[in-house]
Amino acid sequence: MGGRGAPVHTCRPSVTRGRDTGAHDGHCGILSAVAKGAQVRRALEKRFTKLRQSGSHITFRIGEHETAIYAFHDSRDLGERHLRMVAKDFGLTLEELKKLL
Repeated sequence: MGGRGAPVHTCRPSVTRGRDTGAHDGHCGILSAVAKGAQVRRALEKRFTKLRQSGSHITFRIGEHETAIYAFHDSRDLGERHLRMVAKDFGLTLEELKKLL
């Protein structure tokens, strides 16, 4: 079905200083799964052992011989995409990570 019609509305991720925050801006509705970096870090500290830290890079022990690095600044907004990435890195589902928050 070609021709002219109403323009298709696409929700675009919000961009802060040229970076994708992974969240959606207000004109597309509610923000989807947004958490601050500090909230996610504290949630991971509840479940995993913190081994070392260098700046914003924190190494956690996630298994007997496995580690994972969490590297987000505390003030950063993490959208659903980034929360999924963190959950995957730590062997969690998105729902399990959300329960820890």
